[in-house]
Amino acid sequence: MRSLATLALFLLAGTTIAGPPAGRWKLNVARGVETELSVAILQIEEVDGKWTSRLVARNTAMGQVIVGNTTLKDGVLTMALTLSDDAVTFEGRVTDSAYTILGTLGQGRKFSVANLASTEDERIDREKMKFKRDLPQPLKDFAALDAERAELAKLLLKAFAEDRERLIREQDAHRAKMAREVPELLNKAITEHPDHPATYFAGLDLLAQAYRSDHPAERIQSWAKSTLQLADRFGPRCRADTLLRLVDALGRCPNSLDLATDLARQADRDLGKSLSAAEQEAVLGVLVHGLTATGKASEAGPFAERLKQLDAKAEADFNARIPKFNVHPFEKRKPKANRIALVEIFCGSQCPSSGVVAVAFQRFAEIYKPSELIALQYHIHVPGPDALACPDGLERWTYYSNAFPNATDVVPASFFNGFPRSKGGGPLTQSRTKLDAYLSNINEVLAEPTALKVALKAKRAGDKVTLNATVDDAGDDLKSIRLRMAIVEEVVRYHGGNGVRVHHRVVRAMPGGPAGITLTKSDSKHTASVDLADLRKKINAGLDEYTRNYSPLPSPARPTDFAKLKAVAWVQDDTDHFIWQAVECDIESQPTP
Repeated sequence: MRSLATLALFLLAGTTIAGPPAGRWKLNVARGVETELSVAILQIEEVDGKWTSRLVARNTAMGQVIVGNTTLKDGVLTMALTLSDDAVTFEGRVTDSAYTILGTLGQGRKFSVANLASTEDERIDREKMKFKRDLPQPLKDFAALDAERAELAKLLLKAFAEDRERLIREQDAHRAKMAREVPELLNKAITEHPDHPATYFAGLDLLAQAYRSDHPAERIQSWAKSTLQLADRFGPRCRADTLLRLVDALGRCPNSLDLATDLARQADRDLGKSLSAAEQEAVLGVLVHGLTATGKASEAGPFAERLKQLDAKAEADFNARIPKFNVHPFEKRKPKANRIALVEIFCGSQCPSSGVVAVAFQRFAEIYKPSELIALQYHIHVPGPDALACPDGLERWTYYSNAFPNATDVVPASFFNGFPRSKGGGPLTQSRTKLDAYLSNINEVLAEPTALKVALKAKRAGDKVTLNATVDDAGDDLKSIRLRMAIVEEVVRYHGGNGVRVHHRVVRAMPGGPAGITLTKSDSKHTASVDLADLRKKINAGLDEYTRNYSPLPSPARPTDFAKLKAVAWVQDDTDHFIWQAVECDIESQPTP
């Protein structure tokens, strides 16, 4: 989403000319709050029924400018340009105004707002190549709040321990202030200054944040209508981009799903053939979600089938990028070596470097038996919200972050029987290298003996899952020894943005609590349970709170089917964090009473 920090686009007065777009124009592009940068001066003419453009002057600080083909069709001016070796196009809506043509400059959906302003200038002075234009007062007030937010974030990054708590409190207070004031400031901008070009960006930001508040559906619909009308003034490319942004934003608003569904239908109808596979998937995802959530599941069928096909193709494309290499089953253990390796990896479905984790989890099953390796994925909100994150898993992340701050400064972060090793991830091309690093650490654990024994049984009756664990030979010094348990989903289909579609061994809950159960005897039995319906509510509440305070999920999907569940238990020393032994079992289904 473009920030309001780049919204300065303002009308320039100039010499009256006849028959736009014929005449001399200065090409300006937005650069920062209240600032525009002049790129070039162009002469546009119609010769023998064809439009041509030539360069009059350029901004010498920006490198070469080459002018290509110019067309005018259905009131839309399109001009091909090369700016410092980058091929871009200006696309603008030509109106009766003799002074300004509003448009965009860029390629595809990667563009900046721009304008052609009537001019008599023959050169661009360095002293005047950057200039400011005023914002409407509500946007000035917003810009001031946003600048304060950015400054607090900067200070927090550099703060020492004694200042961090104070700055965090200030940041929370300022975030609450923005949550209260920003919607009204942006609403005032869009209603009181509808003709100002900058108001378009106010509409975008307003709708992008709409999921955080319970705005009436009628108000959101009014914002969406105004924003689309404003976008159209910048040309078809801007309108199409805006339509997709509104589908994405409103698909997350529970009280705007009807509007989001209508916009998604419009995007699919009007833009379908021009959309990339990822854009089609986003549109269809909102369509299916919206239709299903509003009681129109029967209409969702054809869209769901298309979505399924896109998902399968995307998964195949992702798998095709994974280097091909062979792995071999783990060799027989040495005598008395009976410790099970427990690998805990913290990753994010929006984290590009977490792709190697997905590859490793795919190959683990080819190498080790469950009696040798238990692998767990905990999803955390890095670099953005992750629908596979669960409150218990986030507490587990805090546990290791407090214990090993230098090992948790990057994601993925991996722990082998409680000890940090092989941190970080990498591109898919490094899948084999990363897997080898994991295997080396796993094999070290598998060479170790232990006297401690853990047994586990799990049963499911309806939504209730009950775990019964037995610990034997834990020893006498038990003050820091904890039993921990987890419910793990074997396979979850979810696309969070990093290309991974299938996630293996995802931790969904930790019955008995992430802090664990204190052992008081060398031999003991323990029971813990979780209600899956309550767990679903708990996960969704956690996601709601996180997205309300930070940023939205990349799609409406929140997979909580809890299919193919396993149970895991382990005994860990909270002094040195070493995991003595672990065990995994299937969850036996029982008839619901």
